Amino acid sequence: MPNINITDSRKRDAVVKAESVRIYEPVQYVGPKGGQAYTRKVLKATVEHDYESLSEDAGSPEALGKALIESDPEVDLERFGMFLWNVSRVYINEDEEIVFRVEQNELVKDPWGKLKERRPRRRAEANVDADIPLTWTGHMIDKHEAVRRFVFSSKMQIVHINGLTYDFLHGMATELARANSLMLLGGGKSGKKPLVFRRGSVAYRGFLEGRVDGDKYILLLHLSNTELKVPAGKRTADPADDDELMESGKSAARAPKEKGAAAEKTTKKKTARKKAAKKKSVKKKSVKKKAVKKKTVGKKTPKKDAARKKADDKKTRQKKASKKKARKKKGASKKKSSKKTAKKAASRAASSTRARPGGSSSSRGNNKR
Repeated sequence: MPNINITDSRKRDAVVKAESVRIYEPVQYVGPKGGQAYTRKVLKATVEHDYESLSEDAGSPEALGKALIESDPEVDLERFGMFLWNVSRVYINEDEEIVFRVEQNELVKDPWGKLKERRPRRRAEANVDADIPLTWTGHMIDKHEAVRRFVFSSKMQIVHINGLTYDFLHGMATELARANSLMLLGGGKSGKKPLVFRRGSVAYRGFLEGRVDGDKYILLLHLSNTELKVPAGKRTADPADDDELMESGKSAARAPKEKGAAAEKTTKKKTARKKAAKKKSVKKKSVKKKAVKKKTVGKKTPKKDAARKKADDKKTRQKKASKKKARKKKGASKKKSSKKTAKKAASRAASSTRARPGGSSSSRGNNKR
């Protein structure tokens, strides 16, 4: 079971498993003895017993015809009909020799079977279990429309591996079941690349289908690499009329192209006119807005200026008052300090005058003696 790194509608990713879906048929084939029938690969013929080698051995087709009548040179009784096991594919050239270095080319054909392009085969890398998960594109296609548009070659069932992935896949299945449609699943960051399970394998478009029954769910991944397209004309049974039908188909294909070109021109003209009208309307709106702004500015500026002047006047008055108060405080403090100094000087002078008379009497008494 290959791993698949997938995201949901909320851009959450998880690694889950994908397994092939087995369809159990109600009718079973049974052999003559009652045993169950099964398929096996049987050796039909070998290179030594094909027409070219037998004709070379016989020398001519006539001699080969006589040999076939007389005996059975085209049959190898020991090897023909044996069961084959573990068979691998090999490529041979025109000489029926094994070729080892093979250049594979892709042939792109139109609905009529004509070759459109011949290009070397592109071996894309696997992107199903890569670092970048498969993106939830959100592109829903109705089931009836998908059945008529695409050829589904195979399908796989996406299963959970633990409880968290169960909730993850159950939510995806419920969302798809409510939409009743298939969701396109793509690879890469943009989600536009096809799904590649192994390097060099066939690239498929993936379509998710969800079914829910209570706690049970089933999430199917339908794979398709062919899209159905209706050709320009209907193909006839007579091969002689193919050339005429091809020419009529080409002319019929050219007519819608010419109509499409004319329609594209008209649509371009319409879009150009719409763009010009939008530009004119935008310009008119911008001019109106500018005029309205000018008018509103002219009306509102005098009031705003008067209010600002009043506020500035109040601020200047408050500053002047605060400065006056500060000056008065300084003057009062200076007066108080001058008074204190005067008092101190007066007290000092008084103390000095009191000490002088006592000193003179003592000096006089000493003179008398």
